[in-house]
Amino acid sequence: MATRWRTRGKGSSARHFPIHGGRGRSRLTYQERQKLPPSAFAIPEEEKYPVPTVEQLREAGVPNPEKAAETHARNALARVSTDGSESEKHRVCRLVNQRHPEIHSQFCEMHGGRKSDPPKQKQIFRTFDDASARNAQAELRKAGIPFNITHSKTGSFNMVEFHTAPKDENRAFRIIDEEVNTR
Repeated sequence: MATRWRTRGKGSSARHFPIHGGRGRSRLTYQERQKLPPSAFAIPEEEKYPVPTVEQLREAGVPNPEKAAETHARNALARVSTDGSESEKHRVCRLVNQRHPEIHSQFCEMHGGRKSDPPKQKQIFRTFDDASARNAQAELRKAGIPFNITHSKTGSFNMVEFHTAPKDENRAFRIIDEEVNTR
């Protein structure tokens, strides 16, 4: 298959780019998609969400079928999570789990995979007093709450900020509030 090129710009500033992204592409062309059997799709009646095996991609003539199979599995999970109904989500999830269990465990939102970036930690306590900071650290460790500390200098003051995950925020705030107010 010959590479087709796209030209951007005019005259001497013209640049040429391959349309399909070269040999490493994992997107199916129309002809390759037509060669896939219905079993390559999570919803074969509508030919939606292709999750082909490496062998099916190899038979369809797709270059680099190993990479393409993984890419299609991840893409199917991502698209069905935003656009699909509950039954479609279950069907895609089941097929990806059969063919690519490592991708399923990593990316399937329905079964504890990565949904997006983890939530950022929130600031729960700020103090200029080193003794209060040490006491708060000790209490949070006793309670088993994970936290981060940021030290900064503001003018002549040393400032200590505590940050924790949103799910632990209320519990940590109560512990620190009790510790600071009782001293």
